[in-house]
Amino acid sequence: MALLASMGHVQLLNCARGQATTISALQDFAQHNENLILLLQEPWIDRHGNPPSLPDFGTFTPTPRKPRCATYVRHTPGLTATTTFTATDLFLGTTITTPHDQEFTLLNFYSPGCAEPLAAILPTIHLPGNCILMGDLNAHHPWWQGPLLPTVRVSSASQAIADWLEDNNFHLEYEPSIPTHHPRNGGRHFESSVTAFETQLAITYLKYGTSVGPDNISYGTLRRFHDVDPHLLPHLFTACLRYAAHPPEWKTVNCVVVPKSGKKSYSHPKSYRPISLQSCFGKLLESIVAKQLSHTARMCGVTHPSQMGAQPENSAVDALLRTITPIANSISKKKSTNKNPTRPAVLTYDIEGAFNQVHPETL
Repeated sequence: MALLASMGHVQLLNCARGQATTISALQDFAQHNENLILLLQEPWIDRHGNPPSLPDFGTFTPTPRKPRCATYVRHTPGLTATTTFTATDLFLGTTITTPHDQEFTLLNFYSPGCAEPLAAILPTIHLPGNCILMGDLNAHHPWWQGPLLPTVRVSSASQAIADWLEDNNFHLEYEPSIPTHHPRNGGRHFESSVTAFETQLAITYLKYGTSVGPDNISYGTLRRFHDVDPHLLPHLFTACLRYAAHPPEWKTVNCVVVPKSGKKSYSHPKSYRPISLQSCFGKLLESIVAKQLSHTARMCGVTHPSQMGAQPENSAVDALLRTITPIANSISKKKSTNKNPTRPAVLTYDIEGAFNQVHPETL
């Protein structure tokens, strides 16, 4: 029997060559002992051309250097893994033998940019009895992508892949015609959702006692809403995201002008700070979406590892240590060698009114 997609404790991810994405995916996967096998496409590689290693895992790649895919198998008593098939740097077959002497083969692949590379490789494969085919097809087809936009056509290579899968008795592990990937290039509207757990987590960290917006509904009221019906707010927020709707009432604010402390004179407008009091509904939804965007940015590797703001497990202490450590190392090197190393220097700057100067369309 041949399978397409996923099996229990087996996961895959295209890392888009991002260092932060690759490392965070490996660390997160390794934290859970039930996770056995991780398949990566486009992993980050170091300057020697090697993907990161993972303690307690065996690493399998189609080529010794600069592989386009990698398979990680946890060292488990009675579980063995061997490479049985490779094709250039794009395709890797790893045969897994379980403690009960059952065998199956994991086919990990990356088809760069289009379906043609994969379509050319598949006919050359001698399929074993049991296998799982997982990877990044880069091929448009209704079988695994759902209904296509009128501007998207099924290429001959994509159809060849679908025909090969059907001829070899592959079947989808998920429901056919359900999209498995939402592209980030605007080709398809991304339908997000809000879960009851996300809502509960956001409500837990709300600052109660703050001023309310024009609707006079407080955070305490929202918390009681959620306690009575945990699905009410998630359904409301999910509908807002899926239909790209933000109620006008949530955009209306009460503007309160507060004098800044320590000013010699309050005759100048800059001596005051305007504060906008928004609807607690809108602010709760914004806090949930902000966490989702932050998580997606980290997984896609678009945030730099040195970014401290709005990043979990990063704080002012981490920023201070990253600044002090190289300075201390430089001073220590000077004392130990009696040589004058490069003098450490720190450049800091602050942009006045940075948020107000951001162009909305550019952002």
